[in-house]
Amino acid sequence: MGNEKRELYGFLSECFLDADGDRDGRIGPDEFDFLIEKAAAIPRRFGLAPSWSEAYGNISNRMQARQQMFKAMNVDHTGKIGLEEWIRFSIAHITEKVRSMDNTMDFQHLEKHGQEEMVKYCAVAVRDPHSEQYKSLYEHLFKTFVESDVDENGAIGRDRFDVLIEDAAKAPRAVGLAPSTSETYVSEAHKKVARDQMFQAMDTNGTGLITFQKFLAWSVEHIAGKVAAQRGEQTPWGGGCPWQCDKTEFKKFCKASVTNPSGSERKELYGFLSECFLDADGDRDGLISPEEFDFLVEKAASLPRRFGLAPSWPEAYGDLQHRMQARQQMFKAMNVDHTGKIGLEEWVRFAIAHITEKVRSMDNTIDFQHLERCGQEEMVKYCAAAVRDPHSEQYKSLYEHLFKTFVESDVEENGAIRREQFDVLIEDAAKAPRVVGLAPSSSQTYATEAHKNAARDQMFQAMDTNGTGLITFDKFLAWSVEHIAGKVQAYGMK
Repeated sequence: MGNEKRELYGFLSECFLDADGDRDGRIGPDEFDFLIEKAAAIPRRFGLAPSWSEAYGNISNRMQARQQMFKAMNVDHTGKIGLEEWIRFSIAHITEKVRSMDNTMDFQHLEKHGQEEMVKYCAVAVRDPHSEQYKSLYEHLFKTFVESDVDENGAIGRDRFDVLIEDAAKAPRAVGLAPSTSETYVSEAHKKVARDQMFQAMDTNGTGLITFQKFLAWSVEHIAGKVAAQRGEQTPWGGGCPWQCDKTEFKKFCKASVTNPSGSERKELYGFLSECFLDADGDRDGLISPEEFDFLVEKAASLPRRFGLAPSWPEAYGDLQHRMQARQQMFKAMNVDHTGKIGLEEWVRFAIAHITEKVRSMDNTIDFQHLERCGQEEMVKYCAAAVRDPHSEQYKSLYEHLFKTFVESDVEENGAIRREQFDVLIEDAAKAPRVVGLAPSSSQTYATEAHKNAARDQMFQAMDTNGTGLITFDKFLAWSVEHIAGKVQAYGMK
């Protein structure tokens, strides 16, 4: 199997991990919508899938469609989706989509294309905001804005405006559709006057700041004019990140990002918050509506939840109705200009303040990726807290560790483990307690290979409660928690 298949499996598994709010190893109907929305965010980002508003029209229709999708995926009719069902359904869906995937150009590879092709691309983009071309243009403009915003406020002042314009001009200049700055202006004074006028044209309400939606609106209109001129027409175009997969690194990252606003961590945080905004903006208008807001918050919250550093939405709100009521209040608090929509600048300002407050209460609780720093007693205490309270940070960290262990051991990448792969899973799971001397090695445990096989057969059968010949993640999770609880009790802790 290729690296790409492995990465896809990892991505789909990560979506499952973040959607499993109650950490029971399965996805319920209330968790399913976020699972689909998060997985769909990547192809939507590049215009390769319709936004939910395009596909369904409103929330009610979306939820009805999701109920049908849930039923189709839940082939064993248990009322919950296992990792194996999610993987099987997703791979089949993606396989089908790939068949109709064309080679439409994108703005990150303009050097491969000529002027004529780019003009055609932009013509479609400015004509149809639902097209793949417009969504790709939107993503390009969004990235340009965020990467140019060195102050990381979600808005750009006049002092940073030249950076934005120069970065935006790189794309058409790459294919010879725009002159360089030195070719455009005879002197620095001429450039300053022209840029002042351009800034004022975008700053429609005289705030002294260019927000993303202002830049977006101006850019689309500007590109439309350039397309018309080129055609002679009348004027009537986001893995390898440690803090996203390591709890200890995530804590360090959060603390550094709020204590040093000029550091690289703050830049990365701004990028992450901006990416959440990008994926939540379903209608690509540069603003977040009340109906788009819930996904924005859920996606941003999935990282701290992944590490047990924030309550899941069922813990925080109880049910969807209370969640949506709370989100309405949060939206109102964030929408300080009372426009009925959230701009990138409002989202970034609110999120940074919220994270700053959370960092103050962030402790140094251990996690399973750094067990070498801990002794036996501390790990046993940690596990005791985990198995005693499924709402605790310790349980959620344990859950994440077990989930990663399962996914990394699943060499066939099906979301379920057969007996022939089972030894890999058990050996990987045993690494954690062995690091601190709480479990013997396999050679110390079993006198012969035959003894080990017999014991592993019994262990497999204990997990395979319905005799399918497969261990799904929820079965492994339930067995592991019970097994750890027994070990904790044996150490005299309750």
